[in-house]
Amino acid sequence: TGGTTGRSKAAVHTHQGLLMQVLPRVIDYTRTDVYLNFAPLFHVGGLSALMVTFATCNTFVSMERFIPEVIMRVIQEERVTQMFLIPPNICERFKASTEWGKYDLSSVRLVRVGGGAWNEKVIDDVFSVFPKAEIFNAYSCSEFIACVNITCSRDMIKDNPKLTTALGKPSYYTEILVLDDDGKSVPCGVPGELWGKCPGMM
Repeated sequence: TGGTTGRSKAAVHTHQGLLMQVLPRVIDYTRTDVYLNFAPLFHVGGLSALMVTFATCNTFVSMERFIPEVIMRVIQEERVTQMFLIPPNICERFKASTEWGKYDLSSVRLVRVGGGAWNEKVIDDVFSVFPKAEIFNAYSCSEFIACVNITCSRDMIKDNPKLTTALGKPSYYTEILVLDDDGKSVPCGVPGELWGKCPGMM
């Protein structure tokens, strides 16, 4: 953990905890999914993607690093259906590439984002790069995978623009509270800090 904020540190999970991270994600998979991963497999993002893809008997395509031109080619060749963008604004690098527009990215049906700001620009970028995808936004950390999340389609955003600022709902098996500086629950509509717990925590 800490890969985007400083020196990496170990977040030690149990086998049961890792299993609890896999189980809720199984429902997002069909029997024909192809998952593209460029996250390191020592990080819980890459590891959990690998585990859930194997658990659902699907195809896992692993990349050494994020190189937009290579990723776009592989999406077209392997007919990738799911992928993770960390941080979300990495999507800008597709449109900045000299190869932009040369590949068919329409096979991607679900783009998972996390590790950065979820806002209208990120959403627009993802929808413009992946014409048939929905977005799954997870607000979380390496120590606690997918505390709250939300899946949005173009129509959902169009019908309810407030979703661009929403964190979403608690994940399966997860309890959350929004607390003030004194550790007391805040009423609806009052800003606070999100606290959560689940069996998948380190």
